[in-house]
Amino acid sequence: MGVVAFRFLALPLCLISASVVPEAVAQNEAGVGYVEDIEREGAPATGLDVEVDAAGAQAVSLESGAEPALSRRTKRQVEEIVVSARRREEMLEDTPISITAINAEGLVEAQVTRFDELQFLVPNLRIDGFSGGRGGPGTEATIRGVGPTESGNTGVGLYLDGIFLLNGGGDLLNVLDIEQVEVLRGPQGTLFGKNTLGGAINYTTVAPADEFSGSAWLRVGRYNTVESRAMLNVPVKLGALEDKVFTRWSFASRNSDGYIYNSALDQYHAGIDALWFVGKTRILPTEDLTIDINANYTKQQSNGQGGRCFVVDEADASLRGLLLAANPNFYEKCAQTSNYEFHTFQQMLYQTQNYGIWGNINYDFGEIGFMDELSFKLLGSWRQRDFRNREDVDLTEDEIVQLSNINIGNVQGATDDRTGSLVEAQVFGTTLDGDVTAVAGFFASWLNQTRANITRTNSPTLDTVGGFTVGPVEQNDKDWAFYGQATWNVIEWISLTGGIRYTSETRAVARSTIFPVGNGTTDDPVVTSAGSDSKTFTQWTPMASLQLFVPEDLLEDAPIDHLMGYFTYAKGFSSGGFNAVVGTGLAGGLIPFDPATLDNFEIGVKTITLDQRATFNVSFFYMNYDDIQVVQSRTIEIPGQDLPETARLIVNASSAVLKGIEGDVLLRPIDGLLITGNVGILDSTYGDFPDVWSLDSRTPFNREGQTFNNTPYWTTFLAAQYSFDVDAGVPWLSGWLTPRVDWYYQDQVHTAQPEDPSGWQRGFNRVNARLSYDFLDDRAQVALWGKNLANAEYFYGGGGTTGFFGYAGRYYQEPITFGGEISYRFGAG
Repeated sequence: MGVVAFRFLALPLCLISASVVPEAVAQNEAGVGYVEDIEREGAPATGLDVEVDAAGAQAVSLESGAEPALSRRTKRQVEEIVVSARRREEMLEDTPISITAINAEGLVEAQVTRFDELQFLVPNLRIDGFSGGRGGPGTEATIRGVGPTESGNTGVGLYLDGIFLLNGGGDLLNVLDIEQVEVLRGPQGTLFGKNTLGGAINYTTVAPADEFSGSAWLRVGRYNTVESRAMLNVPVKLGALEDKVFTRWSFASRNSDGYIYNSALDQYHAGIDALWFVGKTRILPTEDLTIDINANYTKQQSNGQGGRCFVVDEADASLRGLLLAANPNFYEKCAQTSNYEFHTFQQMLYQTQNYGIWGNINYDFGEIGFMDELSFKLLGSWRQRDFRNREDVDLTEDEIVQLSNINIGNVQGATDDRTGSLVEAQVFGTTLDGDVTAVAGFFASWLNQTRANITRTNSPTLDTVGGFTVGPVEQNDKDWAFYGQATWNVIEWISLTGGIRYTSETRAVARSTIFPVGNGTTDDPVVTSAGSDSKTFTQWTPMASLQLFVPEDLLEDAPIDHLMGYFTYAKGFSSGGFNAVVGTGLAGGLIPFDPATLDNFEIGVKTITLDQRATFNVSFFYMNYDDIQVVQSRTIEIPGQDLPETARLIVNASSAVLKGIEGDVLLRPIDGLLITGNVGILDSTYGDFPDVWSLDSRTPFNREGQTFNNTPYWTTFLAAQYSFDVDAGVPWLSGWLTPRVDWYYQDQVHTAQPEDPSGWQRGFNRVNARLSYDFLDDRAQVALWGKNLANAEYFYGGGGTTGFFGYAGRYYQEPITFGGEISYRFGAG
């Protein structure tokens, strides 16, 4: 209670904003897309120092006396916002990439307070609500069916201010002091490097401004949920440092009791106790030199997720007989669990800490020789991540399978510790009167990881095959790359872009397997060394695009204000490596797997129309995915041995074709009304893929023609909000009221292989609603909110243990939740 009280009294409430695509930005897809060409009036309750330049770009103001941001009571017409999807600033509607851009106001209005909630706003994006379904807040993003592997390859790169998060890091990306989120769909291997097969997500934080200001936000809700944020912008006003040094401090917390009940320990799971802190400094030694130095600290812990134990009657599980011999009532106990209640005496745990520094040095050389503009940027970061977990996989008192990297009983493991650092140098330039724009760069990174995961199978059940297994692993990755990309405006309506990247990564892995209480033939510890190995993987990843702009004079008599079509080819790859998870390669040494590659062909159209009151964007993509890295669970019969061995191997699974459509629309038919929506269609089909039947993990099976796990065919999003003035009779209390409704639909999906019924999630509708009132010259806001108002029951996880034991876990997400918010902003706009 002391910690909660401190956070409450500290009034950490931060960047909240008003509610209609406030201030300066009309939303595309889920929240933001285009800066609006409207007069300035009032100021948002965001704590952001925002201005809109003549081109429509949103930027942080460092000029004294900057005009306040825009009132949502004024007339609105959509124009474009600036994105950095190609490592340079350009208009969203002129970028030949499928991209969704969402600013801070859009995140607030759509009630995005966690990283995984982005998936409801972006077509063909999926983020596991909890890590692996079981542990803590989710960080595993999948775009267009391409996601992470157990090797640590992400599939979707996460970036903070353009800097790659080597440790993943979705758990540190609370929606705190965010200026904009950009979700880039499709491989980004040229400019963003390896492990961006599916795409990239870039968070841009708000930079320090030159005026003293602050903001506070408090949100309460069901399950004793209390969330808070605070921001304080403090420019340095001392002597020579005045107008040269600016600082910004942000803090957030989240506390919740959880919504899944463990009847054995009389406690709730799926809650959280979390803190986020960010400190930023901007230094302007000269007019042309900018230095940004940032640091953060994040701590999260919970009792884990908890969920339902699902019996798979159809499974011919290889170890079912052993399980029933020792636990004859296990399947009855499993069936007694429900979506939101289970029964285990295991003290489940999820803890993570992230801390580090990042920043950049940017120098603008101006005009040099044949270069019209030339600038240089140096980026760098260092980050540490510590992760602890303990979980009961079957969620019953029998505790058939338990996992931990801390301890189970007297058996000790070792926490997952990751230390990563990187440096990147970039050169930007334009020439030929701005007709050619280019970027070139060099990238290097180092990632060190150590862990020792424990797997415990129920002792009475499996004493003869060990019971306990500990798998110490040490992994060292070294990566370097160079890249270049240039755009040539051939004539007014034709633009060509080409680029290429060369990447070299060395992976060194050492792993051993320990049976700390014997292996069934002895009670003494047994160590089986799997040895160590290293290998260097290299890859070229090119890209090319053609853009066609319809000249403005041809659009004079048409209802279209801007029209751009494009064709883009891009290649991405996921690095190779070695199998190093517990239960992998029990009979031998490290087993390698090769890099995966993906070639994407995409055609798209982007438009602004109806007198700048609407935008329509659509893209069609076709992707060839080769040497796919997938996990296969196998039962291995050993000659002369009564019991089989089990293994989980990362293998290259042949090829697949992924094709689909993504579209988004923004409509502002009348003043005050905003309608946004998007649709994603994705068809994912394996080619020749030899596997085993997941219901017994032994029978040979070819998955040719089957769809990917975790890949719905159809997703849609639609939101509508309307803002109208309210005259309260008192100037400071007068303001405007904004109701908003969001609807998301996801088609059915399988989280395990299609023959395993534990992984089938039916299609569901998710409905959110929000009612906000803005007053006090747009500096304060109160709101009522509700999430999942249709009370959809949907889960992540499923499968994994079905072929071995005949059951699997389902990890359900939050049912209906509701509550209220209050926010206030002070200082310059």
